[in-house]
Amino acid sequence: MMIDRDRLRGRLFAVIPRRHHIRLARILINLGTIVGGYIRG
Repeated sequence: MMIDRDRLRGRLFAVIPRRHHIRLARILINLGTIVGGYIRG
C-alpha cells in the first residue's frame, strides 16, 4: 500500500464526489500524522 500510495490516493479521489475532496484531503493528512506517530512510537 505504501508503495502505491499516490495511485491509491488518486483512485480514492476518483470515487469520492468532488464536493468532498477538501474534507478527504484533510482526513488523509490527519491519518498520516496519527499512523506515523503510532509507528514511530
